[in-house]
Amino acid sequence: MLGTDAHLEVTEPVHLVQHSQFRWTFNNSVNIVRVFSDNTNRTHDNYKNRATISGDYSLLLKNLQQVDKGYYTAVFLSDVDKCLAEYSITVEDLVSAPELTVESVSNNSDLCVLTVNCSAQDSHIQSTLRYDANNCSLLEGETSKVTADGASLQIKLVNCSVSCNHRNHVSELKAVKKIQHFCPTKSASNKTTQVVIPVTVIGICLVLSIGLFLKRKFSVQRKIYFTQSRMK
Repeated sequence: MLGTDAHLEVTEPVHLVQHSQFRWTFNNSVNIVRVFSDNTNRTHDNYKNRATISGDYSLLLKNLQQVDKGYYTAVFLSDVDKCLAEYSITVEDLVSAPELTVESVSNNSDLCVLTVNCSAQDSHIQSTLRYDANNCSLLEGETSKVTADGASLQIKLVNCSVSCNHRNHVSELKAVKKIQHFCPTKSASNKTTQVVIPVTVIGICLVLSIGLFLKRKFSVQRKIYFTQSRMK
């Protein structure tokens, strides 16, 4: 990981003899450190404060940076050269949080089609989803991509939940959303209808009851008025 140290070990003992030499190389072109038969050593200028070699000839490379990505080789040079160790180092930082957006294309109680956008840093992928009777499926589009920094971006669909995954060798982050939140269902529509109908019936009955009450009250008052008039 970026900023950490790497300890590279030699797989077998090293015995320097006259005119022999041991070295650690980077990408078969840069001699990081060389140890001579008189036990003196020389370190490349670019590694003087970052690379140290121990008594067993293992290499400690400090504070790894992106430029340190590559191949490292331990070589014993004598009458016959011999490779004692090989390493491939990948330097990666923690991934950033991905962004997931879901947009409706076709939305009704029978079928729901959605566009899913998954993005992180400078990378983006898009897919189309279908939701029908609690069944979800990917229809088309790009579901995975390798980003410029070597990480991966991926759209996954599990149990009608869609996720946008951003990962590399050292970390992984994801954003998840449920498809049902973006699609109406028949059961939901029926439930709404079942709620609306009783409320409507109750409202009509209430209006009729009030009207009937007022009508009776008016009839009684009118009868009383006529009675009083006759008595006069």
